[in-house]
Amino acid sequence: MFVASLFGFLLLAAVGAYWGFAMVARGIVASPATVSPGAARAEQAVKVYFSNTALDKNANDCRSVHPVLRYVPGGPDVAREALERLLAGTSLDEANGGYYTSINAGVKINYLTVANGAAHVDLDKTIEAGLGGSCRVAAIRAQIEQTLEQFPEAATVIISVDGRVADALQP
Repeated sequence: MFVASLFGFLLLAAVGAYWGFAMVARGIVASPATVSPGAARAEQAVKVYFSNTALDKNANDCRSVHPVLRYVPGGPDVAREALERLLAGTSLDEANGGYYTSINAGVKINYLTVANGAAHVDLDKTIEAGLGGSCRVAAIRAQIEQTLEQFPEAATVIISVDGRVADALQP
């Protein structure tokens, strides 16, 4: 009886250790040794918004964008992380599904503040390179605005380019 109980306990301990190791190895949970003190330990699902040719076959609405999920570290910078994922563009699978971005590659965030119900994002001038057409500008604005407006503290989005608000993102 004692041997059977000991064997059962050891078997459960081995399975538990293996399962825990497998979860860490797959990135499902973080290893305590790899997480610095005070760091967010869980990922959070966020939406980033892209245009889609398959979903908008007769697209007359330039602001029509659709969400795709990204996983970002939870914590106080989740809005910035979501915007960074948007700026990184679509995955190959998403592109094959008709998703595309109107945002130029290589755009950098100068700063992002979220306070008093508004998100203010200042982007570098790369966003305006080769920019032409009011439809493209509307699509860029929709992608950024909807990505940030998913956060309750960002009911309004102000977009500026290198500190310029009034003439930023003009066709």
